[in-house]
Amino acid sequence: YTEYFFAAPKAYELPENINPADAALVLREYVKAYNPDADKDGWFGTLKEICPALGYSPDVKAYKKDPDSFKGHVGDVSTMVRVAITGRRNTPDLYAIMQLLGKEECLNRIENAIAFFKQ
Repeated sequence: YTEYFFAAPKAYELPENINPADAALVLREYVKAYNPDADKDGWFGTLKEICPALGYSPDVKAYKKDPDSFKGHVGDVSTMVRVAITGRRNTPDLYAIMQLLGKEECLNRIENAIAFFKQ
């Protein structure tokens, strides 16, 4: 359950509601905004900030109120980042995992995932 600490993912478990092209787009935008020095709130704030331009709601309640207006919500965006970093949809705290892995490793993993999803 912890192999992602020792090796980059070779496979990625995207949820059924997220297509690979959208995942690649979201990850490209996340790389532009990623700040490894941000605290946990700032890190999650970055995820929220990139949502609107990508068609995702930064607010889960707003998404649930009108799901047809969005591709998904901030939870979906964080899931795409989680999958890129760990290869899995469910893990312990993603912020903590990314802090342990470090900036260079996280960026490498995200770039690998982008290349995979663009195939």
